[in-house]
Parts: sequence; structure tokens; C-alpha cells
Amino acid sequence: MYKKLIKKYPEYTKTSSIYNLENYSFSFIRNDKIFNSIIDNISKCDAKFVVIAPKNPHINLYLDNIIFECIDYPNYVFTMIHNILNKDKEPFENYTGSNCKIHKTTVLDVEGIHIAKSPEGIPIQMKHMGNVVICDNVEILAFSTIQRAIFGSTIISDNVKIDSHVNIGHNSYIGENTVITLGSIIGGSCQIGNNCMIGLGSIIKNGTSICDNVIIGQGSNVVSDIEKPGLYIGNPARFHKEYDKNWNF
Repeated sequence: MYKKLIKKYPEYTKTSSIYNLENYSFSFIRNDKIFNSIIDNISKCDAKFVVIAPKNPHINLYLDNIIFECIDYPNYVFTMIHNILNKDKEPFENYTGSNCKIHKTTVLDVEGIHIAKSPEGIPIQMKHMGNVVICDNVEILAFSTIQRAIFGSTIISDNVKIDSHVNIGHNSYIGENTVITLGSIIGGSCQIGNNCMIGLGSIIKNGTSICDNVIIGQGSNVVSDIEKPGLYIGNPARFHKEYDKNWNF
């Protein structure tokens, strides 16, 4: 199916995120939830693109610049199209700002895991074409890994401090003045706000958003969005008390 689509739309020679669409590209919608959250944006987009989507009567539009291909196994089909179109292309180069201290064992140029299964159940890895952006005054200690983005950038904002043995997943965003301590794991596509503190050995589920001024207690497991400042502890992490701006590790 993916080969037929590449032949069907020969002028569409690249792929792009549904959140940042590029002209003459293939993109992808996983489900109704994503479709409903971005419908206004893609309706206003001037770019011409093909959207690979699951078979669903709710996922459809009739606009001159958008073509919907609602098919079986859309994640797999898009992944194969993406990998073929980007086979001989290099990812974007990483960027590091001024006054940063990055330990020599830190890994910044590695893909994360983004898997689609074929109809036969074979896992297929999607090629990561983005980069890692390290802003100013960032410190990263030994043996930490920051994964490059699939599209766009994994971003570490100004004044962020990252301890040893930390993993930050692809397409995540870490806000200004945030501190991430030893052994913490942040999944892909997480959004961590400004002035946050992530305690020892914490786990942040992929796709989770955390607002500004949040403290995650050590060993906590964040499995859903946090929209209110404060201290959160436990598994799953729950609100414990109000945020104290003078609190330190």
C-alpha cells in the first residue's frame, strides 16, 4: 500500500508532522483525538499535503489543499513512506547555545524508539529526522541521553540543569530553569514547564504535559498531565501540597 501511495502522489516528496505541516508532504493522524485537536489548524493551513489516517467517517475534510487517505494500518504505512522518502537524507544538525557545560559522555545524537507494527506484527522503527537544541547556560552531567526529534527539535531551554543518567525522549520540551535529577526518565513528546524540579528516579510518561512551577518527588511516576503548580509524589503521582518557590533539592 505504501508503495502505491508514493507512486500515486509523486510530487509529494517529504514527510512532516501534523502539527507543523510542510508543502507537498505526507503527514499522519493516529486517531480521532488527535484529529479533533488539530482540525482548525489544518483547515487554515495553505500547504498542500496528504494525510494518512485510519478508516473513520469523522476523519475527513473536503478542502482543495488536503488529501485524506483513510486506510488500514495507517501508522505502519506512514512510517514506511517516511523511511523511504528520507532514506538518503541526513537529519538536521544539533545546536548548542552559549555558556553550556555538557559532559563528554552525554549523548545528543541518537534516535529514540518510535515503532509501527506491520500487518504481520513486525516492529518497524521510524527514522528520526529532527535534532536536539540546547539553549544557553545549560548543564548536562555524565551519561545522560537526549534523543533527537522525529520532526522538528527536542528542546532544552535556558538555564536547565540535567543530572547524570537522565534520559529525555524525542520531541520533548524542557522549560527554562528546570532541574532534572539523577536517573530520571522523560518519555517522548513530553512538555515540561519552567521552574520545575524532577526528583531522583522519576518517570514521566510519553506525551505528558507538566505546567510551570511543579516539583515531582523522587521515584514518582507521572502518567497524566499536570495542570496545577505544586508538589506531586507517588505512583501514580498525585498532588501533595502547594508549590514553594524557595524549595531546593
